[in-house]
Amino acid sequence: MTLGASIARDRVDAVALRGGSGGLRDRVLSHRVAELATALSAGLPEVIEALLDGLAADIGADYEIAGAAVTYRDASGRRAVVTGLAEGNWYEASLVSAKSAHLSLARAMSWADEFDNLLVCEVNPGYQGYSLVSAHRDRVVAATSTSLGVVGEDTLRPGIAAAWDQLDAAGVWPDAIVVIGSAAGRSGLAEMLSAEFDAPAIPGEVGAAGSAIGAALVAQPEAAVPATTERARISRNSVAVAAAASVLAGGLTIGGIHEFTDHPRSDATTRLADARATGPTSGPRHAKPEPGLPAPDSIPELPTGGPVEFRAPRHAAPDDEPGYRSDTRAARFDLLGSNPGAEPKRLVKEAPGPDAPDIQQKSVIPAPTEPIGAPDGSLLFPGESAPPPIGTPEFDAWWENHWRLTVRWMVSAMTPRD
Repeated sequence: MTLGASIARDRVDAVALRGGSGGLRDRVLSHRVAELATALSAGLPEVIEALLDGLAADIGADYEIAGAAVTYRDASGRRAVVTGLAEGNWYEASLVSAKSAHLSLARAMSWADEFDNLLVCEVNPGYQGYSLVSAHRDRVVAATSTSLGVVGEDTLRPGIAAAWDQLDAAGVWPDAIVVIGSAAGRSGLAEMLSAEFDAPAIPGEVGAAGSAIGAALVAQPEAAVPATTERARISRNSVAVAAAASVLAGGLTIGGIHEFTDHPRSDATTRLADARATGPTSGPRHAKPEPGLPAPDSIPELPTGGPVEFRAPRHAAPDDEPGYRSDTRAARFDLLGSNPGAEPKRLVKEAPGPDAPDIQQKSVIPAPTEPIGAPDGSLLFPGESAPPPIGTPEFDAWWENHWRLTVRWMVSAMTPRD
């Protein structure tokens, strides 16, 4: 079980979220709200501490608290939490951006799986934020947030225009929207946003507690995604199995090997985006943040999906807000989703200059050295042993040797003899 809190201009929401499966609403064990209009006399950090203490008292000894996280929306809110909670009982709580909370929340919305790109629209008095989550639910493709006065159609339009600027720049558009925040239940709001973004609005089911639930999801240990190396190992084995099946079936076309994957929405763009590296972050002892979360400052990212539809930008992008660097007291916090010092790795090598020395290129098909006998009825070459179990290092070595023998035999068969 984890705790999550979310700071808005007019209130602070805090939830205790049970781990495991089930609907998000059913997993919320307790939900507390503090109206800031009457609670700010005690200070924002004290309000958050009181809410987290109240949640801990609500659940008692029935559950063990595995972590806590707080969602902030601007530099002032982050500064207040960092400097205030550093000396309190909840100094190990993680800080997450609204974009990271939106990403975790979108991942847990199983009822939205039929839609690809999902736009999370958070509307509170004084704030509106939009995060477009990719079809794989693995990153935020584009995001923006703006200040807001009274929630209304006219006051929302500048934020919607800024969101469209980000969507146009990234070349992606929402397939559905979901509205969260304290104003999510206002009459006509979801319909208005649906019309503005030309996408259906689906039920959020979490309302005002959406970002608090997202923060609690970030802090849950079971939120970890499979390691990249494990995904790569599965893909390599899938390629080997497909190629072996092709050879055993008698198909000797070298280029006819396809990679099979169990991901329903895989594409080359996602694999390129996954290759980018972010710097390591040090999480608190009891809160294990989501390792798959992207850096919120790295938006926009590579577009996903099929062919890109061209839409001319319709609005002017707002100026970026000035950044904020926390002081030494803030070093005890884990600022999730922010690593300005990290640099992306190169995806391709630079082309050599005109004065660069020539490098001998290896031939794709090696020249045959000596004739090799044809494979037998089991498609094994003379002197070749039976294949070991698939997925083992021995199979990888056997397959590499078998493939070399196959290519040598094919080349020798195609080479004219004198």
